[in-house]
Amino acid sequence: MGEWPYGYSSFRFDITDYIEFGQENLLAVRLETKGLSSRWYPGAGIYRDVRLVITEPVHVAHWGTYITTPEIDKSAGLVNIETIIENHGTGSDKVKLVTEIMDPAGKLVASSSANEKISAKGVFTQRIRVPEPALWSIETPHLYKAVSKVYVGKALKDIYETTFGFRTIRFDKDHGFFLNGNHVDIKGVNLHHTLGPLGAESNFRATERQLEIMQEMGCNAIRSAHNPPSVELLDLCDRMGLLVIDESFDEWKVPKVENGYNKLFDEWAESTEPDARGKSTWADMQREAFGDTVETGESLLLACALPEPDRIVPLCFQVLEAEQIDSFQDRPASGSQNEIRQGVEIDSFGRPVAYYLFGAHPNDPHATTS
Repeated sequence: MGEWPYGYSSFRFDITDYIEFGQENLLAVRLETKGLSSRWYPGAGIYRDVRLVITEPVHVAHWGTYITTPEIDKSAGLVNIETIIENHGTGSDKVKLVTEIMDPAGKLVASSSANEKISAKGVFTQRIRVPEPALWSIETPHLYKAVSKVYVGKALKDIYETTFGFRTIRFDKDHGFFLNGNHVDIKGVNLHHTLGPLGAESNFRATERQLEIMQEMGCNAIRSAHNPPSVELLDLCDRMGLLVIDESFDEWKVPKVENGYNKLFDEWAESTEPDARGKSTWADMQREAFGDTVETGESLLLACALPEPDRIVPLCFQVLEAEQIDSFQDRPASGSQNEIRQGVEIDSFGRPVAYYLFGAHPNDPHATTS
């Protein structure tokens, strides 16, 4: 049916064509955990929840909503929502999408509807203004919910909920990080996915307790070390008021252990696995972030686009020449402080990370995370 090489990240398979309807079906999952595949104890087996999702032929696509809040002030907040609707039926259908915005108390505060004829896939774009939005912050993590209702004719075919918040973020080279216009000192820790003696399996209450302990000692940010965390951890951070650096990999191209992910990176960097924004490959995500300006080393350029703070700068500079790096400096740079202190040489000119972070771009914001 299919395979996926990286158990930390979410993935899915459409098993419709394999089901014998009206009969008993057995779904078998084979796992292969090799030794020396990690620098820490990773556990073995299925770490995260497995879900069987049953939908109507016309429904919101998996990870089918993408929400941004580009304009926020005291009087109103603008919500941009892109919703992907799929039609697995035999023809075209007239589809109506109703999106309702619920405030933190569960009260309906705004809504929008749109109609479109869809044969296979359609994208609805809606702009909704919410009056006097309650901002998400560390102290008051207010969360809103977008409820997407899909109709064919008068028949309700799907309901899909997406949680989001209103907040602004800004990095300043002299004064640091600002959340909703207020300066915030980021006080973070690295958390591996294991839960002490409970092991590696995701456990909601154990994860919640772990985050409570982090907050009790003054922590306001989590860096997932060194892989995507569970959905439960991200949801809890949203609810509890914790900032997150969501890492992608511990290894990209440079090996750290004998059976690390670097052996699979080239093969799977162009793999078909949509993210929450409907992009189809890692390379698509990278091209959206940086454009098609670099023709060599494209699969490594995504290191700049995805949140992998330990390796982001070294790998980007290994791939690109110095003049190409200059064109990407509108984003905060990130790197490993150990590499900065040690003066690691990371480009063809033999210049260290510190040259780029503090010498070549003195007016850009920079962050070190380990």
